[in-house]
Formats: sequence, C-alpha cells, structure tokens
Amino acid sequence: EREQPEDFFAGESDLYMRVKNVMYRSKSNLKTPVWEKENSFEQRNASIAFNRSGVTAFNYEGQVYQKKSPTENWLLVYTHFRKYTMRTIFEAADGTVFLGSDHGLFKSADKGKNWKQVQQGGWVMDIVEADGVLVATSQGGIIRSTDKGEHWESVISEGGVGIAIERIDGGFAAISFNTK
Repeated sequence: EREQPEDFFAGESDLYMRVKNVMYRSKSNLKTPVWEKENSFEQRNASIAFNRSGVTAFNYEGQVYQKKSPTENWLLVYTHFRKYTMRTIFEAADGTVFLGSDHGLFKSADKGKNWKQVQQGGWVMDIVEADGVLVATSQGGIIRSTDKGEHWESVISEGGVGIAIERIDGGFAAISFNTK
C-alpha cells in the first residue's frame, strides 16, 4: 500500500512532499520525479514557503529554516519563536519578512535580526501582496495593511475566519467562513 502525501509544495525549480513527517524533494523539470529525502530540520508538522531569498521551512514548534539553493543544507534562521505555533512565513517585495503565528503577526525589516509584533488577535495564516498592499487571512477574517505591514485593519469580518486569499489581476480574491 502506497502512502499518500500529507502536504505538497511546488516552487519554480523544486517540488517538496511530506509523508509521515518525512520531507522529500525533487526537481520540478523532470518528466519522472526522483524523490530525495530532505534532512537537517525538524519535519514534524513542517510547511514550506517559497520566498524571494530562498526556500523556507517552518514547523508548528516555531523553528524556521532556510536554504538558498537546492544543494545547500537547511540553516536554522529564526530562533525567537519557539513559544509560538507558526502558521506562515512571507517575504514582501522590499525584503520585509512576516511570520504568522497562533498569536498574531510579526514583522522584521532587517532580515530577522529584530522582530516586532504588528497584529494581535489570533492566528494569521496566508499573506499576499500587490502594489504595496498586504492582505492576509486571520482568525478574525481578512485583514489588510497599506503601510508596509506596520498597521492592519479588518476588511472582511462578519463573524467569520479568513480561509484563503489570492492575488488576482486588479486586486485580491478572498474567502471567509462564517462560524455562526
């Protein structure tokens, strides 16, 4: 019996798949993928994000790793978040890094040397950017920042949670779910 992937992540040049807390990588340009086991980071509940400065892996235990190229090892890059459940990591066009957690959103404008909490009030999951506007899904609905992530406002709440957000031509598409 074949194991089914728990998570699948696709970037421009690499594919990542997690099966039973083991992460595998393959080049995306192969006709028949050749999967190699990834090592060097805690893979339990791991997720992958493809950002401008490289591939980033993070897990619910607040460990954040990065690799600049497929041949490099994973390096532990942010160690400040072990007490938070990590939900997402996003790098804006200007290099600002955002970490979404179960306790809100954190921002670093200096490649992770210093962090500041810029949003509170529950978890933040997905973040997208277009024309200097950041939009994210959150426990309180869909939130937006028009000042490089310094301040966030609720734009869709109506008693629901933010489920998904995508950048589309001319703006954003968002899905929220009313829990009442």
